[in-house]
Amino acid sequence: MKITSEDLQNRQVQLVIELEPEEIEKHKERSYKKLVGLYNVPGFRKGKTPRSILERFIGSETLVQEGLDQFLDDMTVDAVQEEKLEPVAPPKITDIDSLDPITFTAVIPLKPEVNLGDYDSIRLPKEKIEVDESQVEEVIENIVMQRTPWEPVDRGLKLGDLSTVDIDGYVIKDNGEVSDSAFMAEKSISYLINNEVTYPVPGFADNLVGAIQGDTREFSIQVPDDFSMEELKGKEAKFVVTVHEVKDQVKPEINDEWAKSVELSENESYESLDDLKNKIRGDIEERAKQDSDAQYEEQILTLLEEKATLNFPPLMLDAEIDHMIQDQDQQLRGMGMSLEAYLESSGQDPDSIRESMKPQAEKRIKQSLLVSELAEVAKITPSEEEIQDEIDRFIEEQPEGDQREQAVALFTNPAARDTINRRLTARQTVDFLSDIATQPVKKKRKSPAKKKTTTKASKSTGTKTKPRKKVQKK
Repeated sequence: MKITSEDLQNRQVQLVIELEPEEIEKHKERSYKKLVGLYNVPGFRKGKTPRSILERFIGSETLVQEGLDQFLDDMTVDAVQEEKLEPVAPPKITDIDSLDPITFTAVIPLKPEVNLGDYDSIRLPKEKIEVDESQVEEVIENIVMQRTPWEPVDRGLKLGDLSTVDIDGYVIKDNGEVSDSAFMAEKSISYLINNEVTYPVPGFADNLVGAIQGDTREFSIQVPDDFSMEELKGKEAKFVVTVHEVKDQVKPEINDEWAKSVELSENESYESLDDLKNKIRGDIEERAKQDSDAQYEEQILTLLEEKATLNFPPLMLDAEIDHMIQDQDQQLRGMGMSLEAYLESSGQDPDSIRESMKPQAEKRIKQSLLVSELAEVAKITPSEEEIQDEIDRFIEEQPEGDQREQAVALFTNPAARDTINRRLTARQTVDFLSDIATQPVKKKRKSPAKKKTTTKASKSTGTKTKPRKKVQKK
């Protein structure tokens, strides 16, 4: 093959590849062997037609086109090896310039350039995690709500009650008339009387306070301009609500005995209310720490990106978007829906979803490049013991039985172990950057004050050092 190479911007090389006659001949021979059994040529048994006859019968171009994409991909790989290039993503064939001889153009993405800049100067203090007592009380209140049954009561509705209601809602037109068709018609639904609930519109629950079983209330509400339902924004809505049942919770006394009956997780019990609160407080702190750590890591990686300079080929971005789409497709199939069906139902097309993923894909690439470069510069490499500990921890987290056995079998594969190695390297590298960022800001040392020159006796010679005479400028 004849190769013409040209450097492009953003770490790419363009190869114009012209194939030699013998290379084209091998391709056509492979095509002939695939196609000869598909055509009935007069005078020959199927599959026995000589190549020269078949080529005249179907045309030489048909032989060339058969399996052409795979053939060009293979030739591109050969060209990359011949040019001693190291692509970081699959090459892309951009043009087929000619079929006689076969000449085509391919773009090869090369290793990105990454300059970390002055990463040692990154400073970002971590926020202190503090749990407010109201957060603990809120969790306890939720536990009480979940564990306490609702009992029917013979009185008017109050905030905090649960009711069974019919709701019919209508839009009031600009001329004051009520629309004929209802925008909602709910029958016998459970509705929590809480003024923080914005369903069906803000202020709805307040209009039911005081209603008793069997009451029907009619009222109108002005819907805010920024309401989520497009058809109700800025409109006035009329509601007709019939109350079928009023329920209340008789909440227990929150004390040590009640705490002993609570089980937040399997086989876990509490000796007192303080014991339960300490557990809740610890869980809140742990979740807050995880959220704070994730946010902190994102912030320091952003600061690292601001100091760094990166140059990577666009084909890396295309490949990352392809991975993201594959992941989304797998997730949707796990929920019983294909990506095609999702796009159709959401009114999106493949181009628009790729465009929407571009910012996230670019961010993932940049962070991955920066972390990899920092790991290399800082010589961060997990030990074999650390890798094995991580594998053991993962295996222990799996339920006993088939899942745990599958996990054990998984890590007999070197590729799975390598995945753990890369994950640990990334984690340790981010920890390394975090240690830098949390260090005190280095203060510049002040230059020592100049001492006045005095004439002293030299201890070594016993002589005096004479001061220099000033030279007068003429």
